[in-house]
Amino acid sequence: MDIINLHILSTAILTGAIWVIQLIHYPSFRYIENKLFKAFMVLHIRGIMFFVFPIMVIEICTGSYLLFQGNLSLLYICAMIILYLIWLSTALIFSGYHSKLKNNKDDKIINNLVKYNWLRTVGWSLRLILLFMI
Repeated sequence: MDIINLHILSTAILTGAIWVIQLIHYPSFRYIENKLFKAFMVLHIRGIMFFVFPIMVIEICTGSYLLFQGNLSLLYICAMIILYLIWLSTALIFSGYHSKLKNNKDDKIINNLVKYNWLRTVGWSLRLILLFMI
């Protein structure tokens, strides 16, 4: 498999994953009992890190490699800007939400997680569309 196809595949997998997380997984946080929530978050974080993080690394590495190799179409540059914004929001916003939820259940944080995760959901979806248009 060549690098562009690996990049598109990783984006497709992450797009599917973010939709499942957005529509099912994050909203389900509201239904976990308080006494079980801390153990649930350990499971969630471990599972996400095991599944999503390696694919995110593949996506950003292959995408950046292609960008620095001179693939400078406007659609590709836009797709990469979105990817960098996704990583930035993950580091600055979403990891903080998860860190706070590791300690105890907080409905306000869960609501923010669901609400603001739409940015990543739309971002990955738009990236996939842009990549298919190239």
